[in-house]
Amino acid sequence: TCSSDVDCYNGGGCFEEEGGKFCECLPETSGDRCETISECVEGNLRNCRGDNGTCAYDRAKKTAVCLCERGKAFDPSADICKGRCEIVNDCVDGIYKHCRSSGGTCTYSIGQKNAVCLCGQGKALNLTEYRCRECNCGAHGDCEIRQGRKICKCEDKYEDKDGFCTEKCRDNRDCYNGGWCLDHNGSKFCNCFWGLSGDKCEIIDDCVTGKYKDCREDRGTCIYDGIDKTAVCVCPKGKVLHPNKNVCKDECNDCQNGGTCHQDEVGNFCTCLHGTSGRRCEIVNECVDGIYRHCTSVGGICMFDVIQKNATCICSEGKAFDLIQNKCKECNCGEHGKCEFRYGLKVCICEEKYGEKNGLCTEMCNYDGDCVNGGKCIDFQKGKFCNCLQGLSGDKCEIVDDCYSGKYKNCRNGNGECKYNFDKMTAVCTCPGRKVYDLKENMCKDPNPCEPSPCVNGHCVAQMHDFECICDNPYTGRYCEISTCIQTKCFGGKCKLYGNREECHCPQGHRLENGTCLKNYCVETKCFNGNCLIENGVETCVCEEGYVYEGNECRKAKCSLRHCIGGECRILRGNLEECVCPSGFILIDGICTITSCTPRTCYGGRCERREGHLVCICPVGFHLEGVGCTETQCKEQNCFGGHCRVIKGEEICTCLDNYVLKDNQCQKTRCVEKSCFGGKCDVVDGEEVCSCPVGFEPHGDVCREI
Repeated sequence: TCSSDVDCYNGGGCFEEEGGKFCECLPETSGDRCETISECVEGNLRNCRGDNGTCAYDRAKKTAVCLCERGKAFDPSADICKGRCEIVNDCVDGIYKHCRSSGGTCTYSIGQKNAVCLCGQGKALNLTEYRCRECNCGAHGDCEIRQGRKICKCEDKYEDKDGFCTEKCRDNRDCYNGGWCLDHNGSKFCNCFWGLSGDKCEIIDDCVTGKYKDCREDRGTCIYDGIDKTAVCVCPKGKVLHPNKNVCKDECNDCQNGGTCHQDEVGNFCTCLHGTSGRRCEIVNECVDGIYRHCTSVGGICMFDVIQKNATCICSEGKAFDLIQNKCKECNCGEHGKCEFRYGLKVCICEEKYGEKNGLCTEMCNYDGDCVNGGKCIDFQKGKFCNCLQGLSGDKCEIVDDCYSGKYKNCRNGNGECKYNFDKMTAVCTCPGRKVYDLKENMCKDPNPCEPSPCVNGHCVAQMHDFECICDNPYTGRYCEISTCIQTKCFGGKCKLYGNREECHCPQGHRLENGTCLKNYCVETKCFNGNCLIENGVETCVCEEGYVYEGNECRKAKCSLRHCIGGECRILRGNLEECVCPSGFILIDGICTITSCTPRTCYGGRCERREGHLVCICPVGFHLEGVGCTETQCKEQNCFGGHCRVIKGEEICTCLDNYVLKDNQCQKTRCVEKSCFGGKCDVVDGEEVCSCPVGFEPHGDVCREI
């Protein structure tokens, strides 16, 4: 077997066959390594040995030749070497007299009468001057010089490319390491990137003779990087490439806090990032004697942030380190942001697509379609956010508050469906079948048809899923709502019985004439913005509370404009109101705002350019007072029983369920505390009053017979 062409003698080539690689010999040679020349053993040159010469093989002519010692020449007639004077010798004074001086060997071939000049490896005979000249076509071809020009005779599948016999290609798949198959003088050869060589671009120069020639010494692998177009030495796990020697050495990985490990002739050493020190970069300078030296004493963990490349103090969840007070303080921006203190003020660093809203990182919106449940996408401080209807929350208004944490939180436990009612602007629980939601027990239950009692003038008796009203005299009807007047006419009104007495009650603004309720109207008196009433034939203009009658109209007694925080409200003609701000202030969203804003004069707010001025914008519910934003207090709304907030200059009172705003206070809309069995419960001036039928009186929650 053989490993390469070098192992084969006399021009033989090493080729791979089934079972291994073997030498393939030229004509007239044989043996495992092509070492036997048949003519030299048993042919005409069998006498060419010892003093008679040395038998050799001419690869160019593919035949045996006899090489004579100095002073002798081959005599083809006798097939032996003779003295120069014994024969006519072309090698001495003939055409080949320069053969030996140019590095060749002059001799006679078998059966020929003329001498031949055999040139050494890498040379060929120039037939113009009969001298040996440099001529090399590589391992896969023979070189000749004709008419002074180099000619390559290549083996099969090889052709001359730039003076060397090079293996041809069919397409790019025949070329390695990203080489491509291109046409060259009618034949196709592999064209290689810089740093590659070989017929198929299979040789990586730096891996063989360049800087990575020693890469394989310690189990390294030298490969070609097709992206960077350069050789790369890849080390096995646990080893790294030595930067100077370009060989694989034990890995250097014990540097802390982002330090970089290096190797030199002595060993490993760490190069530390700015702000760290120590042999392994284990010391964080700011944690020892810098701004975070108090971090650990207040329960924090001082460490080095290798991404930001600075020291930081990590406090427990929901807290952050305040450099001004040197302690961990409450600081929460929600799950989509990081909370910090800068110059003593809380700062939220939010994730992408999130912005700070009311101190929390909230998902931002682009248009109303990003919000659900009727939310609107509006500008708010540092971005656009969803503004939710009452009773809704969440970044996209997706949370119905009462369904998750309010009075209907257990709605789903009873197979109910909790959702938002846009008409009532509140959550509703829809129970399955005939069930209703019991607010006291917080669950869907079968209803009690007598709670509350549907009987207006009687008492209720439950019957399975229905009820029956037992009416008081003289009431009739399913709900005991019908009373019958016999003697009194009451067209357009309502006739009521009080014992044996009948009375006709007309609607407000009407009067009873001849058994008919007629609407009141004024003829002589003008009463703009008021109500004109006729009493005893006299027309009177009655104004609403807060208005006075003046000049045929009800005018405001005082300014009702709530959108004038920090300014003076004035009443103009036609009941129009005007807000006049002090000098140096302008009106924005009902708030007088300073026009020369600086951070010192806008503490708690932000400076923005509005209407050509740099103004101080405070959060919702706050206004500028002195040098900081102060929560705006309601002045006109007492909001008794509810909660009052000032939003964009308007005082808004929010009442509880079953309450409505009336006369500047939250009043009940229906009875929720009194049952009033046998009678009827009404809300009068905010109080629950039980009215019993004739002959009965209220006793606690029950009408008892007198």
